[in-house]
Amino acid sequence: MEIKQLNIDDKLTCLALTGSLDLGSVMAVKSEFARLAASGKPVLLEMSGVTFIASCGMQMVLSALKRMNTAELKMAVLNPQPMVKTAWEIAGMMIVVPVFTDQASALEYLNIK
Repeated sequence: MEIKQLNIDDKLTCLALTGSLDLGSVMAVKSEFARLAASGKPVLLEMSGVTFIASCGMQMVLSALKRMNTAELKMAVLNPQPMVKTAWEIAGMMIVVPVFTDQASALEYLNIK
């Protein structure tokens, strides 16, 4: 799993993931999310490079979101591949972490102007 922090806006953190979000990569991403939650900025999770997401990956995202909600921060997912998006939908994740196909809509949801 490759994790990159992209700079889009100083009011937002964009985290781009590439590879499989599975048991082998969850801990690295989890520690990155812990650091991001402390930043006080909403998170845009760019998932166009994620080829597979396991249930432990979704659970890790939910745990990160819980920490962010405590800090009154939002998270959105951008551009997941079809297989990852389907898994996200089946698990009911779209209810708590919405998925967007364009950056402008995601930024609007995150209240970034």
